Amino acid sequence: MKDLLYRIVLVTAICMVLASCNDSDYNEKVNSIILTNAETTIGAAGDAKSFAVESPSTFTAKAVDSWLKVSVDSNKVKISADVNLSVSARNTIVVIKNDRDSTLVNVSQLGAVFDISAGGKIYFKDAGGSSKFVLKANLPATFETSADWITYSVDDKNITVTSTPNSTGDYRIGYLKYHCGNKTDSVRVVQGDASDLKGKWTISYYDVDETGKNFTQLIRKATLTPYSNGDSVKVAVIPGVVEIHCLFDKGNLVMHAGDLVGTIDNNGATYYLCLAVVGNNNLYTSEQLISTAYPEIESDKMVFDFMDSGQLSSLGIPSESFGVFVFSSPYISYGAYKGSYMYFEFPSLYKYIK
Repeated sequence: MKDLLYRIVLVTAICMVLASCNDSDYNEKVNSIILTNAETTIGAAGDAKSFAVESPSTFTAKAVDSWLKVSVDSNKVKISADVNLSVSARNTIVVIKNDRDSTLVNVSQLGAVFDISAGGKIYFKDAGGSSKFVLKANLPATFETSADWITYSVDDKNITVTSTPNSTGDYRIGYLKYHCGNKTDSVRVVQGDASDLKGKWTISYYDVDETGKNFTQLIRKATLTPYSNGDSVKVAVIPGVVEIHCLFDKGNLVMHAGDLVGTIDNNGATYYLCLAVVGNNNLYTSEQLISTAYPEIESDKMVFDFMDSGQLSSLGIPSESFGVFVFSSPYISYGAYKGSYMYFEFPSLYKYIK
């Protein structure tokens, strides 16, 4: 029995020694292809690059996608690409092989970049002037204007847009058009003062019945009167009764909740009319709730369509759900609320122009 136990222990020990020897003799396989200085990002305008390859034997190199050109020159791999007109970057793989091993190299090319810090609109007062904006482009860009009263000049990092004085007595709207890579777009150029809005307009809006489901479109004549300071405009929807005070903000008209728009007589008592927003079964009078109208020219009409400026949607309130409501005090509070006077949904101002 002891002899059998000895043999088992001996065999186990031998196996452990052999396993130890096998572990110490194991060598991890090393790829015979070594890359040096492999810079593999190409600009959108196109470029040629190369990187060194160390290989014990002749090697080949080939790109998976045809937009990347690849060649082998002695111990170097050369890569090149034409201009990438798309705004999206593109990527591919270069496969390098010799008679023993292979390796993969990721290569990317940047997409076209174009941006003007003006955003989508440039505003000038009637006096005219120039404004400079940061220009970011990694491909050549071309520009043109839609009207001769707009001119521009470009340097490496900026574009300067200039307007001549406006003596027409009306707003004028033009465009700075641009093309870069595959991107073609425009920046709207608006010129006008609050004084240009003075006169007779038409206002269109929708009233709604008590169910909140049936809308009736109403069209009224409205008179716009700029204030002398030039920073606001009175919109007389019902002259002497409902007169909305709109902020004039770089050519836009902005109305806000909480605006006292007029008064009415109720059996000798004065009631106050206030612009407010209806939503979620509540009435909101915070001045932070605003609706902005951006000027547009539609055929022979100048149009201001009021729409959400972001503050309304944050509360989940329909963006054009303004109304005029009755209060017993100019100090608006729930306790002073007396009822609705008129709803004022989807308001739009327009007038015909020459």
